[in-house]
Amino acid sequence: MNNKERKKFWDTLVSLNGDNISSDVEKLTKVIRYPEKLCRYRSVTTNNLEDLRTNRMRFSSANYYDDPFDTFVHIDIEGLETAINEDLTKNINFKELEQLFNTDLFSPYKSICFPDSSGSITVDDIRKVFNIETIKSLLNRLSNSRDMLKHDSWSLCFSEEDKNETLWIKYANMHKGYTLIYNLLDEQPFSFEKKSVCDSFKFTPSLYPIYYSDEKYNATEYAKFVIASTLELQSTSEAKKKIPFVDLLQVNKNQVWQRERISLIKKMCHHYDNEWRIIGIAPSDFHPTVYVKPFGIILGLKMEPDERNLVIKMAKEAGINNINQSFINFKGDLDYKPI
Repeated sequence: MNNKERKKFWDTLVSLNGDNISSDVEKLTKVIRYPEKLCRYRSVTTNNLEDLRTNRMRFSSANYYDDPFDTFVHIDIEGLETAINEDLTKNINFKELEQLFNTDLFSPYKSICFPDSSGSITVDDIRKVFNIETIKSLLNRLSNSRDMLKHDSWSLCFSEEDKNETLWIKYANMHKGYTLIYNLLDEQPFSFEKKSVCDSFKFTPSLYPIYYSDEKYNATEYAKFVIASTLELQSTSEAKKKIPFVDLLQVNKNQVWQRERISLIKKMCHHYDNEWRIIGIAPSDFHPTVYVKPFGIILGLKMEPDERNLVIKMAKEAGINNINQSFINFKGDLDYKPI
């Protein structure tokens, strides 16, 4: 896909409201022009050799990407603070909350939600819970530690190109590694079923192209949702139902496609990657894994003989028969041929 086609995909992704996921996926599929193959550049390491031997692919967490702006959440901090402050002032009826919090139903949770109050809950007690300084603290933590939104964003990264010299240098140890080839036309290898993926995924992972642009995606509304959800989680099960921050902050609860939007846009300077990603969302204490046999493998120009033989052996154990050697052809271009 060229970047014009990728933008068409991106515009469609941004337009989705998440009300009907099946319909949303159908809209996305219609605008995606899938390539014939995808490539995964690898260096020769112990883990990568075991992945090769077992046809294993391990998802990477976004907070470990080499590009610090990858999966970066752009937030209008000042605007968000103002909006939250206005929403709190506009939507909270402190007298009604005072009556609610002093009912017998709420009494088991008083000590947890209002630890500094020894008697009846007062309006002043409630104002402390909804104190804008608490909101500011969360905003600062969010703006200074965007990694909290990256920890459970996982992906597998691919490129459309198998002869990209920059990628061979960057991701295959300066041509000393290898590239795995996945043939999308013949095998459709990435049509994952739920059972083939780590059960911790909230949704079955899907394959999407990266869109390249120097215009940031504004994830402020998503950040507002995260803040409201965090505030609700700080209360106990029944008590948090009585303090509906998501409603009080006028937050759109339907944030289904936000992680994809954050994960599928990169700065224009990376456009040479021609990247595609399989996106999944899972808790950070898991390491999601899938097993897919590549269509073929390409050995790097500068592989050491021992490592070359070891990679060939692992590939054959994995059942990969299409093994190729890269070389520089008579035109001076990178090429490859079967061995």
